[in-house]
Formats: sequence, C-alpha cells, structure tokens
Amino acid sequence: MSAASAPMRVRTARAFGHGFLYGAVGAFLAALILFAMGRAGTAVALLVVGALLVSLGATLLKRVGEAQRAGRQTVE
Repeated sequence: MSAASAPMRVRTARAFGHGFLYGAVGAFLAALILFAMGRAGTAVALLVVGALLVSLGATLLKRVGEAQRAGRQTVE
C-alpha cells in the first residue's frame, strides 16, 4: 500500500477536500487577475491547476460521503 492510498480519518479527509476546493478558488481568482494583466498563458496554466484541484477535492469529498454513509471512520 502506497502512502497516497493509505487510509485517512474522515475529518482529515474532509479538511483536505475543502482545502483543495479553496485552493481551486484561489487559482481561478489569480488566473482572472493575470488574464486582466495580459498574461494569458500563465492564466491558462492556473486554470488547468484549478481544474485539477477541483477534481481532487470533489473526489475526496465524494469518498468522505461514502465512508460516512457506510458508518466508517476512515476513508480508503
């Protein structure tokens, strides 16, 4: 079992999931500012990073929901 797939407590996983989503919001806002400054290439790169963070956060929060419905204290 690798460190990336190690079981995590539900509270910790929920915090990480929310952190990924907050990071995505920050990346999207930074991309908007950079686009307004004329740095379109950097803005597009930040949009890709933001999309990746949204995907990671949503997946983790989905797993948290599944674990809670199953009555488990850890997220696989």
